[in-house]
Amino acid sequence: MSKSAMIRARIDPKLKKQAEEVLKSLGLNASEAISLFYSQIRYKQGIPFELKIPAKTFYSKVSTASTNALLKKAKRMTSGQRLEAFFNHSSLVGQMNKSSSRKKTKGD
Repeated sequence: MSKSAMIRARIDPKLKKQAEEVLKSLGLNASEAISLFYSQIRYKQGIPFELKIPAKTFYSKVSTASTNALLKKAKRMTSGQRLEAFFNHSSLVGQMNKSSSRKKTKGD
């Protein structure tokens, strides 16, 4: 029985170089880092760090979606309703939140 197994993976050369520079500064090579990663997967019974969309990306998408929803809603409003919404920001935010919660309920 072999004392080691081989892993082969394709990775962007620039990412590989940058990551290996960081590992070198930590006194590790790629094989040792991969072994540590696999050990943590076994220990944690999953990926050893949180996987999520960075907040900046998420909020950018939410902001764009919210803006688009508000524009559609504004097009359906009378000029008086738009004027009221402009001067009453909390009313506008409330309308936006109602619109968002209805979409979440339908999509869930």
